[in-house]
Amino acid sequence: SAKDLAGHESTLAFAFSLNRFGSTYVYADALTEEIMEDYYIRRTQDPIRILELSPVELKTHRVERFKDHEERTLKEGDQYTFRTSEGTAGTGKDSEGHRIYEYSIAPSVFEEEGVYDFILSSTDAAGNESSTALVREGTQQDGERTIAKFPIEFQVDKTVPVNRITGLEKGRERFNAEKLEFTIYPEDYQTGIREVTVRILESRILGSQIRDSQILDSEVRNRRIQDSRTQDSRVQSSWIQDSQTRNSRIREKDKEENDPSRMDGFYCCYRKIGAEEDRKSLAEKGIYPIEDLDKGIPILLEEKNCWQYLEVIATDLAGNRSRDCGIAEGEKGIEDTRRRLLVTTNPLVRLCSRGAALWGPVAVLAFLLLTVFLKKHRKRTFAEAEDA
Repeated sequence: SAKDLAGHESTLAFAFSLNRFGSTYVYADALTEEIMEDYYIRRTQDPIRILELSPVELKTHRVERFKDHEERTLKEGDQYTFRTSEGTAGTGKDSEGHRIYEYSIAPSVFEEEGVYDFILSSTDAAGNESSTALVREGTQQDGERTIAKFPIEFQVDKTVPVNRITGLEKGRERFNAEKLEFTIYPEDYQTGIREVTVRILESRILGSQIRDSQILDSEVRNRRIQDSRTQDSRVQSSWIQDSQTRNSRIREKDKEENDPSRMDGFYCCYRKIGAEEDRKSLAEKGIYPIEDLDKGIPILLEEKNCWQYLEVIATDLAGNRSRDCGIAEGEKGIEDTRRRLLVTTNPLVRLCSRGAALWGPVAVLAFLLLTVFLKKHRKRTFAEAEDA
């Protein structure tokens, strides 16, 4: 305000906002936050949603995608959407008066395998620029804020691991030996191996399948529970906690009822072992640190007069499971690709193990022997008749 010598006074009011630190960013839902925490993902059916909180109205915005270090600016509408969030009581602001804007990046943008990094940039009405690549956060003792990056980074991996087996001839099932030794090397060239489980189960000699429907049902159910957690994270947080608690109880029940280390036959598992876990007691149960996997998994099959089924399930960091030597859900439903092995020096057992494949040659041989017998019997009957 101003006042002259005659006593006239004039007042002019200015409205402005102070934006010292620019926008702040948060993950818009639990699913997006879970992806950023896990980093590795295999499912790309849900969008990435980020909220930008700005004290001033935004005038421009931009989303950049870096895939395997290749930069690309996304198109609004087709590849991402930008809108004002409802905020508190539909005002479009949070409780502190910051305007809320939501970015939703379409799944088609990160559908392919690769390493992704997204950067959100904006300019407010005052001309201030903000970006997820440069965010002021973490107040220090002197009142200044540190510079950090708001991460929107993850890796998409849809390729299942493979199990390379050395010392075991491909396609061969029967071995005339007292023992059989080979080594398994689980491999994953995208994200790496997180866990490997090896089982060797026994079956009847003439059976083509072992009776493991309980194991199969448990494996499939656990995978569906794991997938459902991703779906659950899109709903309200209270429901998420109830769902995860329920799923956790189901998994614990399955673990108690179908603990592989308590089943008949060989079992071992390679996984990450925490510092608080007792490695010696775990080794007694066949559980070893994932670091030992570089040496391969040595397997020794002793001679037995029955089929031994080799099952190897390797899981990578993104949750993909191998399908080349186990039971898994494939494109055509449940697939059983376990290796069936018979190690015995008993020739009769090896012969009987062929089952239906054996009956054809046996039937032909029996027919030939019967034909020869009938011819000889017929000749003998004619000869006796002539002598008479």
